[in-house]
Amino acid sequence: MFQTKRRFVPSLVIAGSFLALLCECNLMQGPTGPAGPSLSGTVSGFVTLIMANGDQPANRGGVAVTIDGSSRSATTDSSGLWLIPDLATGIYTLTYEKTGYGIAKSVQVQYVGGGNRNIGNVNLCQPPAFGIDSVWTRMPKGGDSNSVYLAVQLASVVTGPYKVILFFGNEASVSWKPATYQASSPENMLFKDGVDSTSIRLQPINLATDGYPFNSGDTVYGAVYAATSGTNNSSYIDITTGKTVFTDIDTSGAKMILFVVP
Repeated sequence: MFQTKRRFVPSLVIAGSFLALLCECNLMQGPTGPAGPSLSGTVSGFVTLIMANGDQPANRGGVAVTIDGSSRSATTDSSGLWLIPDLATGIYTLTYEKTGYGIAKSVQVQYVGGGNRNIGNVNLCQPPAFGIDSVWTRMPKGGDSNSVYLAVQLASVVTGPYKVILFFGNEASVSWKPATYQASSPENMLFKDGVDSTSIRLQPINLATDGYPFNSGDTVYGAVYAATSGTNNSSYIDITTGKTVFTDIDTSGAKMILFVVP
């Protein structure tokens, strides 16, 4: 009876063959090339100046545009144009400032590099030229028990259309700061001899702004600020809360109101 003899291949030979194959693969892949070039280019935009009464001055120059966290900046010319050259790829937040005006921002602007990226127009508003003396609730009109009506008294005599912005929350610390308010409501007012001739009607559905609804019977705290007139308001989104930061208000002149949601 015959037996087949097993053939043993030394492990050293196997290891050598594996190394040879690995070297051959590396030679086929070739060396790793250098990293791609870092692109750079120009970021630009326009700034429109809005005066307290809503008008726009012809000269839009003198606005400082700064990239947050860097020394890179520019200044607008008379047309409102600004540009920052030689800017590398990145995500930037820009701040706009001019004496006598509020502060505006363009938050997390993405720039891929290469060429010119125009980020469009930003409004920069003057704080209002008037303050608020008091705010109070009025009796519902025509038996409207499902609404709250607010009235505003100005600290000085102003005649014509102006604006206030209301901020609501469930704490007495409510203010214009996003972390303190739950709902916001810009209101265009028509003042006659310093008192609004139209009341602000608030209903539960109006208080659901920004996705924070108030229910019937809830106690609501309100902070009311004078704001730049017109519809060209200045604002940006706070990336921490996702709420709006209004930059066209007199932040030092809030008047408080407390009421119960009908």
